[in-house]
Amino acid sequence: MRTYFRVWLLFSISAISTATAHASTVTGKVTVTSPTATLSSGPVHYRATATTTCSKGISAMGVYTAPYKRVYVVKGAKLDTVLNLSPGTYDTVVQEWDNCNSSAWVHVPVTVQPITAPTGVTTTLAVQTGNNTSAANTFLSQSNGNLGATNVSKVDIHTLLYPGASTDIYAEIQPWFGDKRHMKVGYVSWDPTQVNKQLNDMVSRGINGVVIDWYGPADPTEPTILAWLAAAQNTANFKVMIMIDKGAVTLSPCSGCNPQQTMIYLTKYVLQHYSASPAYATWNGKPLITEFDLDISAAKILTEKGAAIDSFYVREIDGGKILDPERQTAIDRKLQQAIARLDAA
Repeated sequence: MRTYFRVWLLFSISAISTATAHASTVTGKVTVTSPTATLSSGPVHYRATATTTCSKGISAMGVYTAPYKRVYVVKGAKLDTVLNLSPGTYDTVVQEWDNCNSSAWVHVPVTVQPITAPTGVTTTLAVQTGNNTSAANTFLSQSNGNLGATNVSKVDIHTLLYPGASTDIYAEIQPWFGDKRHMKVGYVSWDPTQVNKQLNDMVSRGINGVVIDWYGPADPTEPTILAWLAAAQNTANFKVMIMIDKGAVTLSPCSGCNPQQTMIYLTKYVLQHYSASPAYATWNGKPLITEFDLDISAAKILTEKGAAIDSFYVREIDGGKILDPERQTAIDRKLQQAIARLDAA
């Protein structure tokens, strides 16, 4: 019995020595480039490569988070993955296996800290990525490209301009949502609460005022203008401007007036009822009014006594001639001002 025991022991040692000698003929190396720090407060990015003297190359690489607990494996000599590890301390191992039945590995200690909000901060990821606009939460993205309620950057929009720009930026407002003539978007445009939400939303993004598409005092959307003027009066440096829509000519005409007379009436209405508000937009102390859609539909170059003359044919929105002398004078003045600005440029 004693002799047999000794023979068995010597045989075992011999077998182990032979295996070790065989493995040592092949050498491998694992190089880890990430993670580079032992401390992490979120998902851990593992990136590593492997080399070997095995003529058959690398078979695979993997990551262990504990002995015998392999959580990731990939074929080849490159490893690039992100692991979501629970908070705790890990002695992770990145290992390679070659095609000569050999392997190499490196230990990568990692400590994952729990993510905690700073003292006094009460927010969540859902809040920070949820709808932060004045759009209704029920409004979904549409096939025509209209974006649904979502999270939009609060960076001041003026940063998109050239350095040092002092340009005022206005947003154009459609006043009709909630009117049965238009689609439902989840709110009513003339609701004072909604108007205040939109105004605060604009201010938070650096917008200086609104241009309201106006259909005249007889249109059901008139309360929207009144709500905006009231809200803007309580907000410093935020202005409201009226854009007379071509639809106002037919929706809010003065009694017995032709289109030219209606436009004059509408302009005077804005001056008398809106421009006195401290929230109304001005330029050099004068109220600003824009319009949609005065159209120069044709232009020709004529000659008179050998000189070239630019001739503009300006018509009303119904295609008729502009006959009112006061209206003609106003249009002529606008054209002259525009030409003067072009000459000065």
